[in-house]
Order: sequence, then C-alpha cells, then structure tokens
Amino acid sequence: MLAAYLLCDVLLTAVMLVLIWKRMLPLKNTWQRILASLCNPMVFAGIVGNLFALLPWPLDQLDHGTESAGHLLVLGLGLVLLREMKKNGELKGAEQGIQMIQTTVKVSGMACSMCEAHINDTIRGAFPVEKVSSSHSKGETVILSKEPLDEKAQPAAIDATGYKAGEICTETYVKRGLFSFLKK
Repeated sequence: MLAAYLLCDVLLTAVMLVLIWKRMLPLKNTWQRILASLCNPMVFAGIVGNLFALLPWPLDQLDHGTESAGHLLVLGLGLVLLREMKKNGELKGAEQGIQMIQTTVKVSGMACSMCEAHINDTIRGAFPVEKVSSSHSKGETVILSKEPLDEKAQPAAIDATGYKAGEICTETYVKRGLFSFLKK
C-alpha cells in the first residue's frame, strides 16, 4: 500500500508541482499556479479529508471519497491544459492523426494461424513496419508503415518463405487517437 501511495500520489504530485512552477503549464499568474498546486491528490485529499473528519457522523465518512475527488481535480486540470494547448494550436498534428501507409498483399498458400505468424515474422524482419497482420481465410497480409515499402522486395520476401505473393495494393492510412470517434 505504501509503495502504491509513493508511486502514484507522491510522484504525481511532484511532477505536477514541477510542471506548474517551472512554468511549463500555461497559467497566467501566481494565483493560478497556487490554485493548481492545491489541486493535486496529496494536498486536496489531506486538506479536505481533515476538514471532513471534523464533521459529526455520518458526514465524517465522506472523507473516504476525497482521494478520488483529488484525482478528478487533477484530471480536470489536465483537461484545462489540453484546451489551452488546442487554443494555442499546439495539438494540430494530434487532431489530424498520424499519416501512415497501408499495404495489402494477397498471399496464397496460408492454411492456418502458424502460416500467418510465419508471414508476419518475415515481414517484420525484412521491413521497418509499425504493424503487420495476416489472415489465411482472406488470403492477405496488411502492413502499416511510416514510409512506402519496396514493392519488388515484398514479393521476394514472401516467396522465400514458401508462400506465393500476389497483388499489392498501397493506400494512405490515418492512425487516429483513442477518442477520435468523438471529433466528427
């Protein structure tokens, strides 16, 4: 329990205080920095917890939720920071997603998941890829990479494993963030 407390709350508080007082967060004045310093898990849970402990029963039991409230305040501060970063134009690349190349190669001869793994390992070893997945039922391998791959070397690498590479289709792929479905 002590290790979790030290790793989570103490480390998070230290990081927050450094970000606030080294002026890495866009806070306009000292009062905003003081308020932001108080809105961290250790300080908020300690102050509010002690205040709730002074209340008569059953209100003194509210103390058990103050740590969660401290984390919610930290989350709120993070969301304010993201909003400010968006206003300043610092998140434009993140909103658009990461541009990647999706290459789909038709592969014949795959019969099972071991065949898929064999093709995937070969592609990972031969090319700088971000992700590769094969499907024996579809008879294809889908490769995501940051740069276009050599279209002559792909069939050679696959054919060397004993499978037969066929048609190659290349298109642009945009890798979006976890909550990108909310930004329509």
